Amino acid sequence: MKLAKKLISLTLAIMMVAVLGVAVLAAGTGKITIENASGGKTYKIYKIFDATYDPTSTTAASYYMDSNDTVWLPKIRQATITDGSNTQNVFTISETSNPNVVLVKANVADDVLLQWFQSDDIKNFVDGLHATATKVADSSTVEFDGLDFGYYYVTSSLGSTVTITNVQNEKTVYDKNVTPSWGADDDGTEGGKYIAKADGSSVTLVKNGSTEFGTVNYKIIAYNAPNYDKDQPINDYVIDDHAGDAIYADMHSVKVYVNGTEINGGWIKGVDGDSNSNHAVNGNDGVSEGDCNWYITNAVDDDGKFSITIKWKNADGSFRYTKTDGTPNKIEITYSATLRSNATIGKNADSSTSNNKNSATLKWTRANGSNGTTNESTVYSSIYALTLIKKETGSDKKLAGAVFQLKDSNNNVIELYRSTSTNEADGIHVYYVKNNYTQNVNINPSEKKWTTDNTYSTFTTPSDGTVVVVGLAAGDYTLSELIAPDGYNLMDSAHGFDINDGKSDYTVSKNGASLESVKVEIANSTGTTLPETGGTGTIIFIVVGAVAVIGAGLFLVTNKRMSKEGI
Repeated sequence: MKLAKKLISLTLAIMMVAVLGVAVLAAGTGKITIENASGGKTYKIYKIFDATYDPTSTTAASYYMDSNDTVWLPKIRQATITDGSNTQNVFTISETSNPNVVLVKANVADDVLLQWFQSDDIKNFVDGLHATATKVADSSTVEFDGLDFGYYYVTSSLGSTVTITNVQNEKTVYDKNVTPSWGADDDGTEGGKYIAKADGSSVTLVKNGSTEFGTVNYKIIAYNAPNYDKDQPINDYVIDDHAGDAIYADMHSVKVYVNGTEINGGWIKGVDGDSNSNHAVNGNDGVSEGDCNWYITNAVDDDGKFSITIKWKNADGSFRYTKTDGTPNKIEITYSATLRSNATIGKNADSSTSNNKNSATLKWTRANGSNGTTNESTVYSSIYALTLIKKETGSDKKLAGAVFQLKDSNNNVIELYRSTSTNEADGIHVYYVKNNYTQNVNINPSEKKWTTDNTYSTFTTPSDGTVVVVGLAAGDYTLSELIAPDGYNLMDSAHGFDINDGKSDYTVSKNGASLESVKVEIANSTGTTLPETGGTGTIIFIVVGAVAVIGAGLFLVTNKRMSKEGI
């Protein structure tokens, strides 16, 4: 038993060095290098113990403190760690032949020792101390040189202890406060998945974006993509993308950017809309699977699931991407997709069961083979329907035969299609906003592709007077009546209405199911167009009459003046 205790005592005596084993020198000054530092953050070091090293050993060191020290020594003497009901002193303080120096030994394992140093009590204590040295990171590496041999406490302005390390000659430590995440831009914009909506020459990123059937542009941004996850180098970053049934992604539209520079050399592992074998994303890249810079894994073409893997290290183990200012790398991925006619319509478009849902998850592979992941970032494409009801003024009588044209806020005609195979019960006609489906896109074969013989720029109300237009984005619209029902007045001006995000106040039956929509009722009065409502003949009479009145007035004024002047 005594022999065992001696062995334990000997082991604990060198425990401080065992944390991060170093080469041995007898005397001199040392250097601490912090890797994975965050640019713009402040790093500080605090010397706790002095040290001497045994030149004949690669591990043995002795740690000393000034016996009159009033800063760290009281903390060291009182340091305890509790495990259940057992409380243990963290250090043993021994007198030396020099009355001004005490020998310090650790009584606990290195992980327990680090736990004590990283306690809130010690963190708060260190905050009030004067640092041995301070530097602000201007790159991902921070160096402190000219240091006395000893044991140092290293912190950063990220708010946590970086590490506890002994310095003999040169010691490299890693800022373990940094781990990948979606992060945020300097203006507070959070990373994640967005819908990119073009507005003239600018692009706005939104989480719940309103759109029509057709192309939806997506953007995925990770503002915090460092080269390390704590002390583990990162081999690859992976973005998992999951889309709802109504969304079909175009693999060839995928673009990858790191720190603002587009990374070419993409590869598709699996299938896409026009190929069932592995191939380059861009045929002009001339890459293969082995030498590509990133690749898409897409096992099934139309299941809405694919991943994008970005190779993060070179063959020699060095990192491909590092910002010179030390701030984390930024990853951006863009691609376009088609929102199809099986999209969820109305206010439920942003529900958890929506076919319009699209999500992304940021993942990464560490050098030790383990994986990390972020939370899922989700966006929704909101899409709406219009129900137009044409009826007689003052009654509920529905009117057939009215011809309308629908325009957006830019006065563009909304082109529509109506499939003759659609089950239009109860005399209700259903139209869909025309989109950019193309023949080479693998969409559900049962969905109607656009042809010129079923595309309309106008529509006519049926016997029930009701027309449903499916696939409108939020915005301002106008309905112009081009032909009135027989025996009824023609509308003398366009009817304006708006569709707002989340607005769906009317339920209509479509194909045996209910559809949320925005209702617009337009009434017509019986009779023909009356002169005062703005018919062409009326305008002519008004103009002629006005000219006659003005002419008569001028004649009277002129005649009276001439009489006064005796002409």
